[in-house]
Amino acid sequence: MNMFCTPDAQAYVVGMSYNEGNPKNLGQIKGDTKPFSNKLTATFHTVSSIKPTTIFITAEQDAASQYPGSFQILSTEIR
Repeated sequence: MNMFCTPDAQAYVVGMSYNEGNPKNLGQIKGDTKPFSNKLTATFHTVSSIKPTTIFITAEQDAASQYPGSFQILSTEIR
């Protein structure tokens, strides 16, 4: 289990909402941990052909799930 997630969650997942359909998961945030380091860093890279209206991060039990769960950590609207 990832020590930075909520107790039930195994991963942080980035998702998006858009005007034409259901929310979609874009992928998992990967933590960058190095031995003997205090820095907590993470990376995420993705490409989408659809313009999102909202980008959000959820805590998930299954990082491979197609649709986002309900435990939202952070969100922002795209204008």
